[in-house]
Amino acid sequence: MTTAEELFEKFEIGIEEDDEEAVRGALAALRADFAASRERSLAEINWRWVLGPEEEDEVEASELAHRTDEHGSLLGWLEKHVTQWPEDADVRYELGALYLELDREADARDQWLAVLDQDIKDDADADIGGPEDERFVLQAAEEVLSDLPETFAALLSAVPVLVETRPARELVEKGFDPRAYGLFEGPTQMESSGLEPPPAPTKIVLYLSNLAADFPEEEQLAIQVQITILHEIGHYFGLEEEDMERLGWD
Repeated sequence: MTTAEELFEKFEIGIEEDDEEAVRGALAALRADFAASRERSLAEINWRWVLGPEEEDEVEASELAHRTDEHGSLLGWLEKHVTQWPEDADVRYELGALYLELDREADARDQWLAVLDQDIKDDADADIGGPEDERFVLQAAEEVLSDLPETFAALLSAVPVLVETRPARELVEKGFDPRAYGLFEGPTQMESSGLEPPPAPTKIVLYLSNLAADFPEEEQLAIQVQITILHEIGHYFGLEEEDMERLGWD
Protein backbone atom coordinates (compact mmCIF):
# COMPACT_ATOMS: atom_id res chain seq x y z
CA MET A 1 0.00 0.00 0.00
CA THR A 2 1.22 3.47 -0.83
CA THR A 3 2.22 5.42 2.27
CA ALA A 4 1.22 8.95 3.23
CA GLU A 5 4.82 10.06 2.71
CA GLU A 6 4.86 8.67 -0.84
CA LEU A 7 1.55 10.33 -1.68
CA PHE A 8 2.76 13.66 -0.36
CA GLU A 9 5.92 13.35 -2.44
CA LYS A 10 3.74 12.78 -5.52
CA PHE A 11 1.67 15.80 -4.53
CA GLU A 12 4.77 18.01 -4.25
CA ILE A 13 6.16 16.81 -7.58
CA GLY A 14 2.80 17.52 -9.19
CA ILE A 15 2.85 21.06 -7.83
CA GLU A 16 6.40 21.62 -9.12
CA GLU A 17 5.55 20.25 -12.55
CA ASP A 18 2.14 21.94 -12.74
CA ASP A 19 0.56 18.52 -13.19
CA GLU A 20 -3.04 19.07 -12.09
CA GLU A 21 -4.05 15.44 -12.48
CA ALA A 22 -1.20 14.21 -10.29
CA VAL A 23 -1.87 16.86 -7.64
CA ARG A 24 -5.58 16.14 -7.45
CA GLY A 25 -5.00 12.38 -7.44
CA ALA A 26 -2.46 12.47 -4.60
CA LEU A 27 -4.61 14.85 -2.56
CA ALA A 28 -7.72 12.70 -3.05
CA ALA A 29 -5.81 9.61 -1.92
CA LEU A 30 -4.51 11.40 1.17
CA ARG A 31 -8.03 12.53 2.03
CA ALA A 32 -9.40 9.02 1.59
CA ASP A 33 -6.68 6.89 3.18
CA PHE A 34 -4.73 9.17 5.52
CA ALA A 35 -7.26 11.76 6.63
CA ALA A 36 -5.65 12.41 10.02
CA SER A 37 -2.04 12.40 8.82
CA ARG A 38 0.45 15.24 8.90
CA GLU A 39 1.01 14.73 5.17
CA ARG A 40 -2.66 15.28 4.40
CA SER A 41 -2.62 18.45 6.49
CA LEU A 42 0.47 19.77 4.67
CA ALA A 43 -1.09 18.96 1.30
CA GLU A 44 -4.28 20.84 2.19
CA ILE A 45 -2.22 23.86 3.26
CA ASN A 46 -0.05 23.82 0.15
CA TRP A 47 -3.04 23.31 -2.12
CA ARG A 48 -4.73 26.39 -0.72
CA TRP A 49 -1.59 28.53 -0.97
CA VAL A 50 -1.40 27.89 -4.70
CA LEU A 51 -5.19 28.41 -4.97
CA GLY A 52 -5.57 25.27 -7.04
CA PRO A 53 -3.91 24.94 -10.47
CA GLU A 54 -6.99 26.14 -12.33
CA GLU A 55 -7.14 29.57 -10.70
CA GLU A 56 -5.16 32.34 -12.34
CA ASP A 57 -6.13 35.53 -10.52
CA GLU A 58 -4.47 36.55 -7.27
CA VAL A 59 -6.75 37.13 -4.31
CA GLU A 60 -6.45 39.18 -1.15
CA ALA A 61 -4.98 37.45 1.89
CA SER A 62 -8.22 37.87 3.82
CA GLU A 63 -10.20 36.13 1.09
CA LEU A 64 -7.63 33.37 0.68
CA ALA A 65 -7.43 32.78 4.43
CA HIS A 66 -11.15 32.35 4.93
CA ARG A 67 -12.17 30.76 1.64
CA THR A 68 -13.88 27.51 2.60
CA ASP A 69 -14.82 24.35 0.73
CA GLU A 70 -16.01 21.02 2.04
CA HIS A 71 -12.50 20.37 3.37
CA GLY A 72 -12.02 23.67 5.23
CA SER A 73 -10.07 26.91 4.83
CA LEU A 74 -6.38 27.81 4.67
CA LEU A 75 -6.52 29.58 8.02
CA GLY A 76 -8.34 26.64 9.55
CA TRP A 77 -5.80 24.11 8.32
CA LEU A 78 -2.85 26.23 9.46
CA GLU A 79 -4.29 26.70 12.93
CA LYS A 80 -5.26 23.04 13.22
CA HIS A 81 -1.81 21.95 12.05
CA VAL A 82 0.17 23.95 14.61
CA THR A 83 -2.14 22.71 17.35
CA GLN A 84 -1.58 19.09 16.38
CA TRP A 85 2.10 19.37 15.34
CA PRO A 86 3.43 22.32 17.40
CA GLU A 87 7.05 21.50 16.55
CA ASP A 88 6.46 22.18 12.83
CA ALA A 89 8.13 25.59 12.67
CA ASP A 90 7.65 26.02 8.91
CA VAL A 91 3.87 25.92 9.23
CA ARG A 92 3.97 28.18 12.29
CA TYR A 93 5.96 30.64 10.21
CA GLU A 94 3.34 30.54 7.44
CA LEU A 95 0.59 31.07 9.98
CA GLY A 96 2.41 34.04 11.48
CA ALA A 97 2.87 35.60 8.03
CA LEU A 98 -0.82 35.14 7.28
CA TYR A 99 -1.80 36.68 10.61
CA LEU A 100 0.28 39.73 9.66
CA GLU A 101 -1.59 40.00 6.37
CA LEU A 102 -4.84 39.88 8.37
CA ASP A 103 -3.61 42.65 10.73
CA ARG A 104 -3.55 40.23 13.66
CA GLU A 105 -0.17 41.43 14.89
CA ALA A 106 -0.33 39.97 18.40
CA ASP A 107 -1.19 36.52 17.02
CA ALA A 108 1.61 36.82 14.45
CA ARG A 109 4.11 37.74 17.16
CA ASP A 110 3.11 34.72 19.26
CA GLN A 111 3.58 32.36 16.32
CA TRP A 112 6.91 33.88 15.34
CA LEU A 113 8.23 33.70 18.89
CA ALA A 114 7.36 30.00 18.86
CA VAL A 115 9.15 29.71 15.49
CA LEU A 116 12.27 31.31 16.99
CA ASP A 117 12.26 28.92 19.94
CA GLN A 118 11.76 25.87 17.72
CA ASP A 119 14.39 26.97 15.21
CA ILE A 120 16.96 27.39 17.98
CA LYS A 121 16.18 23.89 19.23
CA ASP A 122 16.35 22.46 15.70
CA ASP A 123 19.71 24.20 15.10
CA ALA A 124 21.28 22.17 17.88
CA ASP A 125 19.74 18.92 16.63
CA ALA A 126 20.83 19.50 13.01
CA ASP A 127 24.21 21.12 13.80
CA ILE A 128 23.28 24.32 11.97
CA GLY A 129 25.17 27.53 12.60
CA GLY A 130 28.30 25.93 14.00
CA PRO A 131 31.90 27.20 13.79
CA GLU A 132 32.37 26.03 10.19
CA ASP A 133 29.23 27.86 9.05
CA GLU A 134 30.35 30.97 10.90
CA ARG A 135 33.83 30.94 9.34
CA PHE A 136 32.34 30.51 5.88
CA VAL A 137 29.81 33.34 6.31
CA LEU A 138 32.44 35.71 7.73
CA GLN A 139 34.78 34.94 4.84
CA ALA A 140 31.99 35.47 2.30
CA ALA A 141 31.10 38.76 3.97
CA GLU A 142 34.70 39.95 3.88
CA GLU A 143 34.91 39.17 0.17
CA VAL A 144 31.78 41.21 -0.52
CA LEU A 145 33.11 44.19 1.42
CA SER A 146 36.54 44.00 -0.20
CA ASP A 147 34.94 44.14 -3.66
CA LEU A 148 32.99 47.33 -2.95
CA PRO A 149 33.98 50.49 -4.84
CA GLU A 150 36.45 52.57 -2.82
CA THR A 151 33.93 55.36 -2.27
CA PHE A 152 31.43 53.03 -0.63
CA ALA A 153 34.12 51.18 1.31
CA ALA A 154 35.43 54.40 2.86
CA LEU A 155 31.96 55.44 4.01
CA LEU A 156 31.38 52.00 5.49
CA SER A 157 34.68 51.79 7.35
CA ALA A 158 33.05 52.57 10.70
CA VAL A 159 30.09 50.22 10.21
CA PRO A 160 30.79 46.75 11.62
CA VAL A 161 29.30 43.65 10.04
CA LEU A 162 28.42 41.23 12.82
CA VAL A 163 27.28 37.63 12.77
CA GLU A 164 24.63 36.39 15.18
CA THR A 165 22.89 33.02 15.22
CA ARG A 166 19.23 34.08 15.12
CA PRO A 167 17.40 37.38 15.76
CA ALA A 168 17.18 38.37 19.42
CA ARG A 169 13.91 37.51 21.14
CA GLU A 170 13.40 41.20 21.95
CA LEU A 171 13.42 42.02 18.23
CA VAL A 172 10.89 39.31 17.39
CA GLU A 173 8.65 40.54 20.21
CA LYS A 174 8.57 43.85 18.34
CA GLY A 175 7.50 42.15 15.11
CA PHE A 176 10.86 41.39 13.49
CA ASP A 177 10.96 38.38 11.16
CA PRO A 178 12.56 35.46 13.08
CA ARG A 179 13.89 34.07 9.80
CA ALA A 180 15.38 37.27 8.42
CA TYR A 181 18.82 36.92 6.87
CA GLY A 182 20.11 40.29 7.98
CA LEU A 183 19.45 43.54 9.79
CA PHE A 184 20.54 47.12 9.41
CA GLU A 185 20.37 48.90 12.75
CA GLY A 186 21.25 52.46 13.68
CA PRO A 187 21.44 55.80 11.89
CA THR A 188 21.89 55.99 8.14
CA GLN A 189 24.97 57.49 6.53
CA MET A 190 23.18 60.83 6.16
CA GLU A 191 22.03 60.83 9.77
CA SER A 192 25.52 59.94 10.98
CA SER A 193 27.04 62.87 9.09
CA GLY A 194 24.92 65.48 10.91
CA LEU A 195 26.13 67.92 13.54
CA GLU A 196 24.56 65.99 16.40
CA PRO A 197 26.18 62.69 17.38
CA PRO A 198 23.99 59.68 16.54
CA PRO A 199 22.09 58.16 19.49
CA ALA A 200 23.44 54.67 18.76
CA PRO A 201 26.14 53.16 16.56
CA THR A 202 25.24 51.70 13.19
CA LYS A 203 25.76 48.02 12.53
CA ILE A 204 24.87 45.37 9.98
CA VAL A 205 23.98 41.95 11.34
CA LEU A 206 23.97 38.65 9.44
CA TYR A 207 21.89 35.86 10.94
CA LEU A 208 24.06 32.81 10.59
CA SER A 209 21.58 30.02 11.29
CA ASN A 210 18.83 31.52 9.13
CA LEU A 211 21.25 31.69 6.22
CA ALA A 212 22.80 28.26 6.77
CA ALA A 213 19.43 26.56 7.24
CA ASP A 214 18.01 27.87 3.95
CA PHE A 215 21.21 27.58 1.90
CA PRO A 216 23.08 24.39 2.86
CA GLU A 217 25.18 24.47 -0.33
CA GLU A 218 28.22 26.72 0.00
CA GLU A 219 27.84 28.32 -3.43
CA GLN A 220 24.26 29.38 -2.79
CA LEU A 221 25.11 30.46 0.76
CA ALA A 222 27.86 32.75 -0.50
CA ILE A 223 25.48 34.30 -3.02
CA GLN A 224 22.86 34.93 -0.35
CA VAL A 225 25.42 36.48 2.00
CA GLN A 226 26.34 38.88 -0.80
CA ILE A 227 22.69 39.73 -1.50
CA THR A 228 21.99 40.27 2.19
CA ILE A 229 24.99 42.50 2.88
CA LEU A 230 24.38 44.64 -0.18
CA HIS A 231 20.73 45.00 0.76
CA GLU A 232 21.59 46.17 4.29
CA ILE A 233 24.30 48.50 2.93
CA GLY A 234 21.63 49.98 0.71
CA HIS A 235 19.57 50.78 3.82
CA TYR A 236 22.62 52.48 5.35
CA PHE A 237 22.89 54.76 2.34
CA GLY A 238 19.16 55.47 2.45
CA LEU A 239 18.42 53.77 -0.84
CA GLU A 240 14.91 52.75 -1.76
CA GLU A 241 14.13 49.23 -2.96
CA GLU A 242 14.03 50.47 -6.58
CA ASP A 243 17.49 52.02 -6.18
CA MET A 244 18.91 48.77 -4.86
CA GLU A 245 17.34 46.81 -7.70
CA ARG A 246 18.89 49.19 -10.22
CA LEU A 247 22.32 48.76 -8.62
CA GLY A 248 21.88 45.00 -8.42
CA TRP A 249 21.88 45.12 -4.62
CA ASP A 250 18.59 43.29 -4.15
